[in-house]
Amino acid sequence: MSAAAEAGLLQWSRSGSLDSAYCGEAVTVGHPTGGIEWHATWGDPGSAYQFSAKSVTGPGLIIYSSYAGTGALASRGHSITRRAHSDWLVLFAPLAGSLEMTWWRREARLRPGQFGLASTTEPLEFRIPRRVQSLTVYLPRALMDGLTPSAGSALGRARPANPAFHLLMQHLKLTLQLGRSLDGQARDAATHAASELLAAAVNSTDPEAAQCHDAVQIPQVKCYIDRSLAVPSLPIAQVAAANFVSQRTVQRLFNATGETASAYIRRRRLEMCRADILANPALPIAEICRRWGLPDSSHLARQFRDHFGATPQQIRAQATSGSTADTTAGKPPGN
Repeated sequence: MSAAAEAGLLQWSRSGSLDSAYCGEAVTVGHPTGGIEWHATWGDPGSAYQFSAKSVTGPGLIIYSSYAGTGALASRGHSITRRAHSDWLVLFAPLAGSLEMTWWRREARLRPGQFGLASTTEPLEFRIPRRVQSLTVYLPRALMDGLTPSAGSALGRARPANPAFHLLMQHLKLTLQLGRSLDGQARDAATHAASELLAAAVNSTDPEAAQCHDAVQIPQVKCYIDRSLAVPSLPIAQVAAANFVSQRTVQRLFNATGETASAYIRRRRLEMCRADILANPALPIAEICRRWGLPDSSHLARQFRDHFGATPQQIRAQATSGSTADTTAGKPPGN
């Protein structure tokens, strides 16, 4: 394992091939107030795996991790829990892939757009089938008990996303991005803010929360797509993972607007290409296409004609002559 720590930020990674005698190992997640023990297996004997993670430490611990292999297992059995000196509340939130969590006698399968909670004082394990990217947050149980009396009933269960949960995910992501530049006071504040947001996510029982979430989420997802149009293909899985939801949720959000996610990406690329053609008449059309994630421009003329009623060359000719005919105004979104 290689690790580099700096001012509360820790990054580490490991990879390798597992021999036939491999049977797991003890792993300690480090924290200034005392490590959190796990027993980990990284995959099937004879297979290879890759694991990387980074964390920010405050009163709690925020970890982003990525695993790829034949299936990992991390567990805290009775022997480990009996040695535990402190009680942590643990949040698991997959960003891509899925994981299965067993806490005490409760089992839950977690997918993007869901989260699970567990306490470190009872037996706990989670299983990763093959690949996963996730956020894991350790918070002092005493701190959370003061914020949410319903935390106990939420343990060991898959809970759906709500507006507070998505706000929490954005906060955690930004905290990890800024980890190296945060001083001790800022890291403490970030942990307390995470505690408040998690409590709000657990306590949320508003029957209109799903509608409110959709109203907030669709502009956020569209904004991410607009910033990422240069990525060739721009898979829906990437859009979903970046916004902490499942691919099914992304499709559902767009279906409610009357336009699929793929259609929105295609329309926005065409609109940006047209804007560049009008603004830069001398720029080669092939270069404009590559700029907006369309490396293959062979079908561009037909797509432009279908959407704008004119080919890129016709639009360029109109721009050069100073004319923008009504045929280039575009059709209503989704048509």
